[in-house]
Amino acid sequence: MLDEPEFRRWSDAGADALAAARVQADAGFHHWSCFLAEQSAQLTVKACSTG
Repeated sequence: MLDEPEFRRWSDAGADALAAARVQADAGFHHWSCFLAEQSAQLTVKACSTG
């Protein structure tokens, strides 16, 4: 059974990290963009594994 509040919390954190990655990429900070994109992926996987 999915824990909806926990899923939403981790999913929102992943979306925030991805948005931050886009900001960093647009600013030319590609190393930070890559780091944040990877963090976004990890947070999203965490969201999918809540239960």
